[in-house]
Amino acid sequence: MATRVRIFISAAPGEDPARELLGRALAELPVNIGWVIKRTPDIDSVAECHLYALVLGTDIWAPVGLELWWARRTEKPILAYAADAGRTPAGQAFRQENAFLDWRRYADLQALRRAFLRDTCRFL
Repeated sequence: MATRVRIFISAAPGEDPARELLGRALAELPVNIGWVIKRTPDIDSVAECHLYALVLGTDIWAPVGLELWWARRTEKPILAYAADAGRTPAGQAFRQENAFLDWRRYADLQALRRAFLRDTCRFL
């Protein structure tokens, strides 16, 4: 039986296209893994995941900060991606407050997809 890998993708509602793209990209990987991808605000899902991914666009919305806090508290591996875009003051503050993360910048969704797949394969 395949191992099930749980990934939590945290992002503001405006980043739904990015989250959909990442879910489809995982499904296309030629590996025998049963992916479980959570995207809904559910702190229990963060605690149960194997890998936590954060996608930051132009703005930050609740509960992304809480989800990140919980991922750190439960010592999850964190993949952090930031769009090369202007940010709202809240988005700028969030990025600065979390400067300790190894942010991967991306110019477009295809660049995000490539970076995410590369990082996920390294995790596996």
